[in-house]
Formats: sequence, structure tokens, C-alpha cells
Amino acid sequence: MLDGLDEVSQETQLDEIISQIRDFSEKYSSNHFLISCRVAAYDHWFEQYTDLEISDFNEKQIETFVQNWFVKEPNMAKECLAQVKERPQLRELSSMPLLLTLLCITYEADEDFPAYRADLYDRSTEALLKKWDASRRITRHNPYKELSIRKKRKMFAHLAYSTFKDNRYLFRKANLSKMIEDFLISQHAIEERDSEVDGEEILESIEANHSIFVERARGLYSFGHLTFQEYFTANFIVDNAASGTIEKLVDDHLYNYKWREVFLLAMGRLSDASEMLLRMVQKNRMQLRETRLNRLLKGLDEVLRPDKNSYPNAFRKSIVLYDIFSRVGEYAYKRILNSRPEIGFNLNTANDRNFALDLALSFTELRDLVRISEFDGTRTLNNIPELGLKLDNYQFSGLVDELKSAWDLDFESVREGDTLFLFTLATTQFLKGNLLIVECLNADAYVSEEVQGRILDGLLEPEWDKE
Repeated sequence: MLDGLDEVSQETQLDEIISQIRDFSEKYSSNHFLISCRVAAYDHWFEQYTDLEISDFNEKQIETFVQNWFVKEPNMAKECLAQVKERPQLRELSSMPLLLTLLCITYEADEDFPAYRADLYDRSTEALLKKWDASRRITRHNPYKELSIRKKRKMFAHLAYSTFKDNRYLFRKANLSKMIEDFLISQHAIEERDSEVDGEEILESIEANHSIFVERARGLYSFGHLTFQEYFTANFIVDNAASGTIEKLVDDHLYNYKWREVFLLAMGRLSDASEMLLRMVQKNRMQLRETRLNRLLKGLDEVLRPDKNSYPNAFRKSIVLYDIFSRVGEYAYKRILNSRPEIGFNLNTANDRNFALDLALSFTELRDLVRISEFDGTRTLNNIPELGLKLDNYQFSGLVDELKSAWDLDFESVREGDTLFLFTLATTQFLKGNLLIVECLNADAYVSEEVQGRILDGLLEPEWDKE
């Protein structure tokens, strides 16, 4: 079993590791192999494998988990389950085992649930730390024990951000222990080189009592779950916004799927997320410097007239973009992206064929016009009623023919800097950026109505001052 392929620290290492896995499994083809990876990070690299997606907890499994958690307090289990069933957001979170664990921890401590996801993480981690502080007896000097809850959370945020920004998910015990000691010294919790302080002992105490860190292999540690590292990283970014951490997050990581959860959690912690979202929009619209992408959006604007009795114009544009790139560009994307995996988008896979459609559905969900449930849970164009949008019905001033012609090039010769590569990269990042922006708008974040409307109306608008 090869666990956590999505946690490979460096993109440059990923191609080599994938190649080694392929060679190894081909060499020992009589063996059975199991590889685990987050769905969002997987791009169907292993053709000889069978792809399976682990199901979330169903209703019965959720009930069993909660009843087992509160086995000595059946009434509390009943009350907890009742709230989970009544609140759609909690039902969604409870299908994931880790998040259901946090729900149980929170309810056990407060007999209630917070309204938002970021608050859930706040309350559950605080409950973990308080529970240990209240019950753990430590007879010898332990500066970690003496830290306030606020400073402990600050320490975890510092450690999370310091490692996550460098794509580090595993840490040697000695290195992590020193990082803990250095933090305690910086907070004046201990004097430098205090002979009584043992960073390794503190680390082991953290692991034993609330599992923020766990030992994965002898001498190798990680956060107890990647979600903890993402959550504390988001905390660091929001808490240090005055030093430019939010701007750095947007400028450096808008198109990096590994930072998606950090974006969503940071949004939920900001008192007003409008400024961060506007910066994301500004960053994303830089992709329109690629002339052909801007021309494509102009073409869409010319042929799709706003219709008050139909879907929002942005939704209709999304569907046509889907039609263009699934029917005209699939071959090109497949050939280019197989040689340039860093783009991270491939319309030849089942997940990414629905990418633009997901964006379209998100538009309608935000406007309360169309719900995914109306399509019986399916995500295919044929099942969307009254859409009537087909590429053949539109003319884009010869742009589609130009793209078809361009994609008949010798793909082996396509290199970074070529116009076809730049168009592919710009289009992919533009769509990915827009989808993240819509997801952030859907997250537990406050955004003024004026800013939300301005963002939604402009996501797929071209730059009209361009040639």
C-alpha cells in the first residue's frame, strides 16, 4: 500500500515517483497494489489500475459512529444526531470521518454546534486542548503546559504555515522538536538553552494527549491529519494579514489545488472577505492578457444576449465554454497536458470533463435559480432542462475555426512559450481561478452584496480595451 500520493512535497518529485510506481508495479505485476490519493489531486496517472473512490459515511454509519462515541451517554448521542440531521451543513460535514470526529468533540464539550465550518475547527481544537489541560497531571516543569490556549494555537499556526508553504508534510523528530523549542523561546515561555526543557518530550506530550502531531514512522512526524495543517495555516494567514500574508496567498497559490482548503478556511475567519475576493478576481483576470482567450470571451458576449427569463449570462457562457473545450479541444488538451502535467487540468478525464459544468452550476446555485438536486444528482448537459446551448448554433468570428486549425499542429513540438501552450495554460487557470472564487463565495464568509454582485457579473467578462 502506497498511502498519500497527494502529499508528495515537491511537484518536481511527483513525476519521478509516478514513474517509479509504474515501473515497480509492472516489474512485480503478480502482486496487488493499492495507492491512496485525494480525488482533487489525482489525474488518472495509472492506466493499468482500477480507479475507486471511497464513499463518504452513509446515514447508518454516521449514527453508529456517534452512538459509539457517546456510548455512555445515549441521550447526548440522540441530541447530537438530531442536530446533525436538522442542519444541512452539518450533514455534509458528518459524512467525512475526520470532520465527524470534530463534531463529536465539539458537541461533547458544548452540547451545541457553531454555525460555520471555520468556527467548528476553532471550537473543536480548543475543546481538545482544554480537555487535556483539565485532566492531565504533569509534575515536572513543562512550559507547554503553562502556555495559554491562545499561545498554543499560535504555536500550531506558526508550525503549520512554516511547513505547509514549503510543501513539507513529514518532519524529522529532531527538527520538529527544535521548531517547538524555538517558538517557546520566542514567546519567552522558556529561557534560551533552558536545561530543563526537552522539545522531544513536549512533542511526545502533544501526540499522546490530543494528536495534533502523530508519529507516522520511527522518528518521522506529521500533523494528525492534513486538515489540521491546512486549518492552522489559514489561521496564521488571517492572524498575520497586516504583514501581507493574504496578498501572498492569492498571488502565489490561486491555482494550486493544495491550497484550496486554506483559501476556504481563511475566508471563513475574515470578518469581511470582500477585499480578499476582489484581489483573487484581479489576479485571475491577468490571464486575459492571452489575446485568444480574451477574444473567445468577447465572442461569447456577442452571441449570448442576456435573457431575463433564462439562466444568468455567466451560466450560459460556462456551458458554451464546456462545449467548446470538450468537443473541440479535448485532443489538444490531452496531448499537451500529458507532456505538461503542471497545468493540472485534463478534459479527457471524467472529473475534468465536468469542470466547466461545475462552475456553471455554482453560478446558478449562488443565484438560487438552479439547484443540483433538480437534476437528480446528475451532472450531464443532456439532463439540464431548457438549456438549448450548442456550439454549432454560434459563430465566434472565425475563432473556433482558428482554434481547430491551431490544434492540428504537431503537438510534440509544443513548448512553453508557444502561443498554443500559453492559450491552454491561460484558459485552464482562468477557469480554475473562477471556480475557486465561486467556491469562496459559497463558503462561510461575509461578503457585501455589492461586492458579490460585482464579482459574479464580471467573472466571465472579457477585457474590452484589448485588441
